[in-house]
Amino acid sequence: MVLHRCYEDITSEKHKQELISPKFSADYLLALINDVLLINKMDYQNLVLDKASFKQSRIIKNIKKSFEYVLTK
Repeated sequence: MVLHRCYEDITSEKHKQELISPKFSADYLLALINDVLLINKMDYQNLVLDKASFKQSRIIKNIKKSFEYVLTK
């Protein structure tokens, strides 16, 4: 993702703060699209769901930063 790469490359904290909300939105939209595609695929096939590990603290941190950014505007 372009936003993800930009976020990693930026050294200015101010610019990083400005990208938090769009990055969160892009990540959320991508997850939503993947979920819709998966549900659609499940309708046509017998798909078995696998367990996937994720860092809950990272997701919560991203959500918190997104709301903090919105509140400062």
